[in-house]
Amino acid sequence: MSLIAIAAGLGPIVTATESTHGQPDDVDAHGATIRGQAASLEAERQAVVRESASIETEHQAEHQALADFYGVLHGEP
Repeated sequence: MSLIAIAAGLGPIVTATESTHGQPDDVDAHGATIRGQAASLEAERQAVVRESASIETEHQAEHQALADFYGVLHGEP
């Protein structure tokens, strides 16, 4: 079993020569399931990356606002 499959909770990878039923159709369906899961995980990863970038932008804006406020308190333009 591959480490990627274990990490993703997908279980063992079945190939045509390892199929428990010996049916290539089973392998094709399993492959389609794995590809679908991989696409879903990639979409989720991209959403996390976008959210992280958004949070970083908000953090930088808050930091700038605090720096500006500190400057006003201390008579800086």
